Amino acid sequence: FRHTTINARARVRRMLEADGPEGVFAEVARLHSDHVSRTYLEILMEESDLTEREYARVIEVAGGIDSDHTKGELLLSVVQRAGMRPAFQDPMLRVADSIESDHQKMRVLQALLDSDLSVDQFDEVLRVASRIDSDHNLGEVLRTVASRSDLSVAGRASFLAAVRSIDSDHTRGMVIHAFLDEGAASDGEILSLLEMTEGMGSDHQRGEVLQRIAREHRLTGAQVAAFLASARRIDSDHQMQVTAQALMENPGFATDDPRLVLDLASQVDSDHSRAMILHDLIRSRELSTSEVEELLDVASGIDSDHQASVTLVMLAEDESLDARGVEALLEAAGLVDSSHQRAQVLLAVARMYELDGERLALYEELAGSLSRHEQEQALRAIRRNRPRS
Repeated sequence: FRHTTINARARVRRMLEADGPEGVFAEVARLHSDHVSRTYLEILMEESDLTEREYARVIEVAGGIDSDHTKGELLLSVVQRAGMRPAFQDPMLRVADSIESDHQKMRVLQALLDSDLSVDQFDEVLRVASRIDSDHNLGEVLRTVASRSDLSVAGRASFLAAVRSIDSDHTRGMVIHAFLDEGAASDGEILSLLEMTEGMGSDHQRGEVLQRIAREHRLTGAQVAAFLASARRIDSDHQMQVTAQALMENPGFATDDPRLVLDLASQVDSDHSRAMILHDLIRSRELSTSEVEELLDVASGIDSDHQASVTLVMLAEDESLDARGVEALLEAAGLVDSSHQRAQVLLAVARMYELDGERLALYEELAGSLSRHEQEQALRAIRRNRPRS
């Protein structure tokens, strides 16, 4: 009978009538089957109105069960019947630590996290969770932890260390987003998150984290270096474009150095994507002369004459160029092979700026390289040029 569940309910009832719950605990101590032990204890909880101490005794007995599945199910039965009372939390944490099964450990820790834990208990949950090998199960625990705002400083450090141990790009990204949802990350924590993205193989997952951080947090000092180190590993031109655009969506970008955006744009192979980044940068703020020169250097890597000329025309129409900027723009126009596209740039310059001296000479030299019709258009445009107020 001690190896099977034959007549288990009747036997438990007899034990209860004779010796109460203590009689059932004494019988369970004699059993050699995890399944039978769990069955007796489940029946005990069904048939008797146990005290808090007796429920705690069930948790203690569960700790001695070898089967992780049986142990986990028994602990969750206690929670289902009696709730996660403060008196259960520490004993259940100790038993959870002894569970080898990632899935069962995760389920018990989740039940604990659904209760009011102390700061020390939160830290202990993270310590126990750090022993979970499965990315999925660890991620589920960490997502729940991330939604809580009462982690200690040490607990937050332990949390980030656990996130770093996740190999799955999808799971790591999911946990990082859950952490960012709380909105209280320190500068040091943002730096840690940026460093974690560098190990991601997925352009999509890496890009989504970088883009969110770029939109929501001002990057300074070591954060800028970490952001660039990770972003430069993105192979997808689309993800690189969206990441650069996210930087410009940050409310503080108007006072930030646009060289960060230009650095990302220079990594993009697609003419269209590179041009789109430069267009957004031109629209986003007034550029200094040195920034204009750097932008033109990046634009020189655009092979498409159409994309290059559209970019140069947009820069000309920005109306913020000084004399040196106009000269640099004309020099860039000389790199456009297509006569028609080069003419579009010259006409834009003529509409927006008064030229004299070296700039006028450079303009006329470039106009002379155009087709006859376009040359006449460019020269007529510069003769009509008047100072702009």
